[in-house]
Amino acid sequence: MIDRVYKGWDPGGLIWYLFGPGRYSEHENPRVVATWDNRPQVWQPEHVGPGEFDYDTDALVAAMQAPLKAARLPVTTPTVEDPTHRRFFKTLPDGSQALRDGTVRHLTLRNEATDRPLSDEEWAHIAEEMMHRSGWARRDDPGAARWAAVRHDDEGIHIVAVLVRQDTGKRMWPRHDYTRLRKAAEAMEQLYGVTSTAPADQTAAATPSRAEEEKAARSGQVAARTELREAVSQAASSVVTLQDFQAALTAANYEVALRYLPSGDVAGYKVARKGDVNAAGNPIWFSGSQLASDLSWPKLARRWSQARRGRRPETALDGAGVSGQAWVEHGEALAERARRLLLEDPEQVHGITHAVSEVWAVLDHSQGRLISGPGARWDRAARQPYQPVPETSRLADELRWLARGIGSTDVPSVAAMQLAAALAALALQIASLLSESGRAPQQARAARQTSRIATRPPSRPVPRPSQPVERAGRRPGGRHRSREMPAVAPTRGRSSRQPSTPPPGWGGRPGPAPGRDSGRGRGR
Repeated sequence: MIDRVYKGWDPGGLIWYLFGPGRYSEHENPRVVATWDNRPQVWQPEHVGPGEFDYDTDALVAAMQAPLKAARLPVTTPTVEDPTHRRFFKTLPDGSQALRDGTVRHLTLRNEATDRPLSDEEWAHIAEEMMHRSGWARRDDPGAARWAAVRHDDEGIHIVAVLVRQDTGKRMWPRHDYTRLRKAAEAMEQLYGVTSTAPADQTAAATPSRAEEEKAARSGQVAARTELREAVSQAASSVVTLQDFQAALTAANYEVALRYLPSGDVAGYKVARKGDVNAAGNPIWFSGSQLASDLSWPKLARRWSQARRGRRPETALDGAGVSGQAWVEHGEALAERARRLLLEDPEQVHGITHAVSEVWAVLDHSQGRLISGPGARWDRAARQPYQPVPETSRLADELRWLARGIGSTDVPSVAAMQLAAALAALALQIASLLSESGRAPQQARAARQTSRIATRPPSRPVPRPSQPVERAGRRPGGRHRSREMPAVAPTRGRSSRQPSTPPPGWGGRPGPAPGRDSGRGRGR
């Protein structure tokens, strides 16, 4: 059961979206299956128009907004231009303004497609358990948060919760609620016999913030954090010294700056996309640890130190003048050797997996793939839980030598596909070993995903622009009416706004996903 929490400010925008067609017209028969007052049939929006998604959502929206209005809190996303909203923003070190976490939570719960479909009653019970165990709305606390669970397919539900108490009008600040949600999901998985999701393991790469995603959407680019992570990963995989690392990133049109200790030793580094500046005109920097835990300076320094200490493998090619085709054929042989070695010694799986990530990174780079290639998927598989840089081995050294060789020459597309096919077969074997170990389910899943996409023709990354849910337009001919809190039961009437198409996460900022760590390392 995959569960994810998003944070936002606009319960109305989210409800309008949930009763609309969805981003890809995937919504069918949207319906309320559970609510804070155990009256889902009362709060179910009435279908009032000829269109499939002409629902009267006004009453449900007003009910969810009522605690916010009572507390004099925004019912839509605050804007920095509004003086009364300044307290809802914080100033970042670069001088820019970032929106604080909102009062609204959007909890998504989804089973695997292979699981049996659960009934509305079963999903209602799951929603009640999640709200109770999270502390957002305990059964013995009628004054807690208002919430509603909406279902529009066979595989999951969406829960809208407003974290403002109904009795006192005070904001709720739950503690450890993500951990509680993860445990609640595990309990529901056991109870209903559905596929269990993996626990957090501190290996996920850092994801762009809401502000970063919105900025990327406006500019039509990939989010800077995502692009920089892949660029740094590719550069780090093709070199063994800091000087070459700087040169590779500079040649790729990125800015690099180093931080030094009083002794003169390097303490860290940061990178920026050229031309990506804040309001003051200064570059927007990201340290290595803000991109991924194994890209922090200490982790890179250790990796390069291991590579420099090791001699050139006896079976490795001499890098001078070797063609891309020759490197590919050598890589195919290494992939086959790795498969045989893992059959004999499965304990080497993490070291080989990490080394293979460097091969994927430079292979993606050679084919012009930044965030769309297999290396981006393999990124998660390469990180061993709680040990971001595994110990090296002879074969791992050979794979890293291969990566540097590929990075130093041109690889024809056909040859790259040959090597991708060999690595895909190795990825399947690695996924099987990781699954059998029971210690790295996230890595096993990433390895399987990589294998599936590895032999697709290369393509350039396509930015994924998003639109805030607050941009929902009015229904043609409709009038925007004021909404007042219904006393007991909702009144019926035509909705004044049509469902909108939100970005992933509905325009709210994702919180750390229960069962999925944020990936923000503590390295420098």
